[in-house]
Amino acid sequence: MIDKIVKLDGDHSIIKVIVSTNAKKNEISGIDEWRNGLIVKIKEKPIHNKANTELIRFFSDFFGLRSDKVYLIKGEKNREKTLRI
Repeated sequence: MIDKIVKLDGDHSIIKVIVSTNAKKNEISGIDEWRNGLIVKIKEKPIHNKANTELIRFFSDFFGLRSDKVYLIKGEKNREKTLRI
């Protein structure tokens, strides 16, 4: 299952996430087996790109990286997103 969610691309990892916004706290809450993605709850609302910025900040903190090392490569206006780390 995890090989459908996280893929290697050279020195990078590609991670598919399903974002739920306006949550009480930022967290990875599970796996969506139907859509093959990590379910990630984000505190921010999806207004003015705030949720995407918070998602990138969350994953950069989670992996201990600078935020410029985490890229949103697909799904800017969607709940289903693809990150390159």
